[in-house]
Amino acid sequence: METREHHEAQPPDRTALRLAEGLRRRMSIAHFAAGETIVRQGEPTRRLFLIASGSVRVLLGKGEQAQQVARLQRGAWIGETALLTGSVSSTTVIAESDVRVLTISHEDFLEAAKTDPSVFREIATELAGRLRSSNDLLEGGRAHRTVALVHSDAHGD
Repeated sequence: METREHHEAQPPDRTALRLAEGLRRRMSIAHFAAGETIVRQGEPTRRLFLIASGSVRVLLGKGEQAQQVARLQRGAWIGETALLTGSVSSTTVIAESDVRVLTISHEDFLEAAKTDPSVFREIATELAGRLRSSNDLLEGGRAHRTVALVHSDAHGD
């Protein structure tokens, strides 16, 4: 079950992007137990999460059809696409181990971005990296497809 502590949060490390430093006064800490769902595909996400410790699995699809598409650890962001677009989450994120995240609401994120526009650049960089990884994954899948054409002589010739 998610628990939250409200106090000034410290960024997990330098790999967590400068964004966390600029937003830390607005962030709170949340804990998720191993196996707990942090974000569910198809549901609105009004918060941005930064993994401070632990690891998560990112799943695409629902139920038995869900496939793991990524594993994220300390310093990775969760929920950035839904936060920026106002759309529902495109993936489900499940705590692989006990996870501690820094979290900020949509409203606080936008307020902070007014005073420091680099916030958007940092998130855009994160999104571009994920898009590149997704493209690589798709291209890799295409490279491994095998198509066989077999001629069948239906007339016995």
